[in-house]
Amino acid sequence: MNVPFVIATFIGVLLPIFAPRSDIARARRIFRAGVGVAVVSAFFIGFPPDWKSGAQLSAFVAFMMLGTAYFTSPYLKFRGKIHAAYRADAEAEDPPGPTPRGATRLLTSARKLWWFIVAGMALCTFNVVQPVLTGDDPRLAMAMAAVILVIAVVFGFADGRAGDPIAQGQTLQFVLASVLTAGIFALLYLGARAVGKRKRSPG
Repeated sequence: MNVPFVIATFIGVLLPIFAPRSDIARARRIFRAGVGVAVVSAFFIGFPPDWKSGAQLSAFVAFMMLGTAYFTSPYLKFRGKIHAAYRADAEAEDPPGPTPRGATRLLTSARKLWWFIVAGMALCTFNVVQPVLTGDDPRLAMAMAAVILVIAVVFGFADGRAGDPIAQGQTLQFVLASVLTAGIFALLYLGARAVGKRKRSPG
């Protein structure tokens, strides 16, 4: 098992969490560096000998990091436009001004978002448990465990910092995600949420 590349992948995945949100341009550069490190390192978890597994791991890590960035940050900027789920992130670089009447902070449905998380936790748990039952290569299981960790921590921290209720009020989805991961998701999410609340900006 390529342990150094597993560690490097973890570092790359977690790096954007520590990006300074007060400096969006710098944070975006750190995010891109994290994606680069994680995607390249994930490939070498599976290669050699299996380049297909390496490519699949790289693709999954990229998808997971880009997905979490869309829901939790203003880091995805293309052709001068920020693509984000939250209005505050999508307008993070706009000149300050009054919030239009009727505008919502969330540009996508919290219900849909949390069903997406439930599906992701089910997929990850299946891939973590499968090698234990079948004796398959555990590298994919390690990558999926990392995904569970990152999603729980990123969304917990973001909700805590934003002052949102637990799981943005989606109790059923939160319970299902927690049950599917034997409580690990809830433990990580609530711990990260507590940290996020402490770092919440005044006002």
